[in-house]
Amino acid sequence: MLRFVFQWVFWLSVGLALAEGALWLRDDGAFPHLNIYVEDAELGVRLRPGATQRVRFGGGPTTRVRINTHGYRGAEWPADLRDAIAVLGDSQVFGLGVDEAETFSARLAGLSGRTVLNAGVPTLGPPEMLRIARELVATQKPRTLILTINLANDLFEIRRPNRERHRVWDGWAVRVETAPETTIPFPGRDILTTKSHFIYAVRQLSYEKKAAKAAPLSLPSEGSWRDLLALETPSADAPATPPPAQAERGNPVDIVAASLIGEAARSPELSAFQLQRALHAPHAHPLSPLDGILGDIVKLCRPPSCEPMLVVLPFDLQVSPDEWRKYELEPHNLDDLQPLTDQLVRSAIAYGIRAVDATPILRASEPGAFLSRSIHLTPKGHAAVAGAIHDALAEPAPLPRSTGALPEGRTRAPTLEKLRGAAAIVIRGAGKSGCEAVQVDEWLRVRCRRGPRNVPRRIAVVTGSSDAFINVASEAMSIVTPVLAGAPLTVDLAWADHTQRLQATRGANGKISAGLTPPKRAVAAALPASSEQEMLCACARLVTPANDCGDLHGSTRPHCFTTYPVKQPELEACQHLLACAQGAPESPPSCPDGYTIAGGTRQCFPQCSEAVPCKLGQCVPWPGTQVCMGHQ
Repeated sequence: MLRFVFQWVFWLSVGLALAEGALWLRDDGAFPHLNIYVEDAELGVRLRPGATQRVRFGGGPTTRVRINTHGYRGAEWPADLRDAIAVLGDSQVFGLGVDEAETFSARLAGLSGRTVLNAGVPTLGPPEMLRIARELVATQKPRTLILTINLANDLFEIRRPNRERHRVWDGWAVRVETAPETTIPFPGRDILTTKSHFIYAVRQLSYEKKAAKAAPLSLPSEGSWRDLLALETPSADAPATPPPAQAERGNPVDIVAASLIGEAARSPELSAFQLQRALHAPHAHPLSPLDGILGDIVKLCRPPSCEPMLVVLPFDLQVSPDEWRKYELEPHNLDDLQPLTDQLVRSAIAYGIRAVDATPILRASEPGAFLSRSIHLTPKGHAAVAGAIHDALAEPAPLPRSTGALPEGRTRAPTLEKLRGAAAIVIRGAGKSGCEAVQVDEWLRVRCRRGPRNVPRRIAVVTGSSDAFINVASEAMSIVTPVLAGAPLTVDLAWADHTQRLQATRGANGKISAGLTPPKRAVAAALPASSEQEMLCACARLVTPANDCGDLHGSTRPHCFTTYPVKQPELEACQHLLACAQGAPESPPSCPDGYTIAGGTRQCFPQCSEAVPCKLGQCVPWPGTQVCMGHQ
């Protein structure tokens, strides 16, 4: 009897070994997904340091994965990383489906001659990427930090920590809804469940028998279009959280499915639908959903010691109709998603971050930029993205836009109503000039009305700030400008037959004193009014019929007039234009590249730096940036 048992055990072992060998050959020793994850309290999952694995993903060839002692893909990092580039991201950065040397991190290292750290970890979202960025900056201090956003899923995950989306089951990362409640520990379990192709085949058969109960393509933990709207919605008004998952616990779909899409099973078609729902939903917020993450990246990685960059990767359906056909789907136009990428890029540029939209370069790389039946990049796609990043790094970083805050001790330009209600201050030597002045905080307004011998012509600031409203009409000319301690104001006022110089200073008590020099005979020819001045006057008359343009108030810089164009004066359009010209926060101008909203007047000013000097004025600090102000 004992001999029979030994024989039975022997032949069973031989059979299992043969089955394992046959299945290993069938699978080429590879699994379709990574099974080298470990649980992490903060990130949800990490990659096991020192692990190796063969992967055959997305219908592609077998690839080899090695994890270094830091827990990231690739070789060990050198000791000196002060000139290194760290690339943050998910499975696209990790390079699922391609070999280590074919990832865009490795390609970028070859192009740049710099060390490039592949810090991509499948399943992670932007919050986890930010946490890894903090770790790397604190410990490795790379010079360049690249945040890579995968449109297929990352935007849905901004408010959904990975620890609430994924669990580790025998080394595999599975969605929380499909993870088992408990597992039965036994000696050798880790080896059997992560190395045995026989055990994997058993799981496949188990899943196929339960196919009718398979997990849906999308589960609540993955988020939806509602999460994008909630990013800009107060918590009390945030869209309702999806109901608890109904997927079967212990469902191995995330382990055995031959080609899951992205980090989970959501199809690219569904991702596109979710993004479109968010973009076209009522009350969709115009701000980039990445603003908070980008702001934190800038605080963490400040030039010149650290340079941040954003790379936006489209999902495959956006770049070519062929990518639809590989899923046996009819092509649809997804051009309406491009503004979302543009929005992310503009937001990065506003923070002074280099930004790369990989859509054009991947379109140019078709066919063959993406793996078969997968959103992941091929070696050809990785090479294209690496080239785009390399080219962007060779260009100067954009200058950061202002934060919208004011320097300490500064206030916004006063409204016309405040100026009208302010107490007058004496202008020494005003005589019969027809000029009167008021002060509101640090702001001085001087208005000179037309008289029998005073025909207004023009105002020119000699010394002082260009953060000013200057208006000249047939009935009056005026200037509203700050007078700062230690920065005297000098302004030349010209009438038809004489000029006078206005000089003003601000004392230690905050009071502004002003005086006019005696008139000097001079003939000043009438200058044609600018189109901006004429439109400001026409709109002022429409909005306030009693205004004869002798009480104009607002900027004539061109940016408000291009942002809120008024072809024929019409009430609503004029109201927006006047609000912008008068610096109302609710009607900001759209500034062109190289300009930012600054000053108490909230107008567009040229940005500057040591590398970008001012053509006029001086380069002065402003919250978040530097701008050209003052006069030469």
